[in-house]
Formats: sequence, structure tokens, C-alpha cells
Amino acid sequence: MTNPLLRHDRLVRWLHPVAWWMWALGLAAAASSTDNPLLLLGLASAASLVMLTRGAKAPWAASMKPMLQIAVILIIARMLLQSVLGAPMGTHIAVRLPALPMPPWLTGVRLGGVVTFESLVTGAAEGLRFAAILLCVAAATSVAAPSRLFRALPSGIGDVGTLLIVDATLVPHLVQDFRRTTAARRLRGRPVRGVRAAAGSLTPVVESALERSVQLAASMFSRGYGLPVRATRHRPDPWRPAETLVAACGAAVGLLCLLGGGGTTLAVSPMRWPSLSLAAACAVALAMLPAFLTPRTPSTDFVEVV
Repeated sequence: MTNPLLRHDRLVRWLHPVAWWMWALGLAAAASSTDNPLLLLGLASAASLVMLTRGAKAPWAASMKPMLQIAVILIIARMLLQSVLGAPMGTHIAVRLPALPMPPWLTGVRLGGVVTFESLVTGAAEGLRFAAILLCVAAATSVAAPSRLFRALPSGIGDVGTLLIVDATLVPHLVQDFRRTTAARRLRGRPVRGVRAAAGSLTPVVESALERSVQLAASMFSRGYGLPVRATRHRPDPWRPAETLVAACGAAVGLLCLLGGGGTTLAVSPMRWPSLSLAAACAVALAMLPAFLTPRTPSTDFVEVV
């Protein structure tokens, strides 16, 4: 049976990029309002699900795996910072590390010492918050073509739009260039893992990604983007029921978490298993709806230029 929300839409088409960004910003606002691990995991799962089911098959959208890796690194780094450098909390000792004496003017700062389970849980929750926000933004960049987003912006803010599009494409360019550099090092018999390999690849990868971003900005300018009157006319993306659904889901998720109990504080003293309120559970369900009730993104292997 055909989805009634899509009866006026093609089953495979590009959605309006503003709708996807409204959805992503709603999820990001919800994630920033809480440290409840269950809610944060739900929002991160919703963003990952949208990337899997509606992500474009294009180089500029190939950022899911790197973003997931960065999210894991963020969580681990925040746990280490909270456990080793932060003030100890709780009484359940996980491990004892050698402690280094700190000068008196660094009151409240420590290096090493007792690591408690409460500190680990707190650090993981805060790291998960940053990771969830990162995945929400990554989901928007994987489903909304940068050129279409730029075309949807008013011409009066073209300069700001150019900067945003270059920023949005920098990470995918870094990913592509890192893969090419790694493949080249492997063919030459050079190491591709370890600190020395990463340091050897860092400079050419960053230089190439920045150069490609600058070329993208020059391409936009040469085609009249960012000018009060654009050199060419493009048919605007339609706003249909599917776009309304996506934008409404993002707004509802943000409002439910900000006003309906999504900002539940994680209890670590005493430690208790976190609970998920009815409003937060509804928010997670709404966040996942666009993965099922929207048209599929067209399969394309080419880089869409503006």
C-alpha cells in the first residue's frame, strides 16, 4: 500500500535540504539539553538510521563511518579527561592511578589518582552528548546535497552560504583524500598505520582538501552564486508533504526534549540506572520517522556541482 504522505511525491527524489537541516537541528537541540544516556543513544541511533537509509551515494556524503569513529573517540577522550584530570566523584573505586603533585595555584585540578565508576559514567554521558550532536549534523550533510542547500538560501546571504557549503564539504574531502593517500602509501610499500603514517599523511591530506574546497568556492562564484542577481536560474526544490513531515519531526523532537522532560539529569550519587520518560521515548520515535516515511534519495555516484 502506498504511503499516503508520499502520494504526490516521487518515491525516489531529493528532499528539500532545508527540511533535513530543520530535522537535524531539532535533534541537536534535544541532545544538547540532556545527559541521559538512553535518550542520547536514541537520538544518535536515529541520526545513524537516517544516514543508512536516506544517505546519498555520493563522495560528499561518505562521512558516516568517519563520523562514527570520531564519535567513539570523543566519548573515550571525555571519559579519560573526566577520570584523570577532573575532580573525583562518588565512592565506587574502579582503579588507582599514580598521582602527580600539582602546584597550589591549580586548585581543583589533579593528574592521576583514584578513578571512580561515577567519573567514568559522567564522562561517558558528556562525551555521548557531543557525539550525538556530531552525528545529527553528519546526518544532515549526508542527505542534503550542498549545492541544493546553497540554491535554497536567499541570494542576499550568498557569501555566508558559500562559507557554509565549503565547511560542509571539507570533512568529506578530508575523508576522500585520506583514503587516496593511504592507498598510495600502501602501493609504495610504506606503513599505513601508526603515528608516523598518520603524520606523513596529514599534510598532503589537509592541503588537498583545502584546495578542493577553495575550488568549489571559485566554481560557485563563477556561476553567479552569492551575487544579488544570480547568473543562472535554477528550478527550486519543491516543498511537499514529505518535507513538512521531516521538519515537523525535528521541531517536535526539540520541543519534547526541551519542554517535556527530555533534560533528565543523570544520577550518579547514588548511581541509578537511567530511565526514559514517555516524552523522551516519543521524541526518539519521531526522530526515526523520516527514515521510513520519506522518499528514497536518488542513487548517484557523481559529485554534484553547483
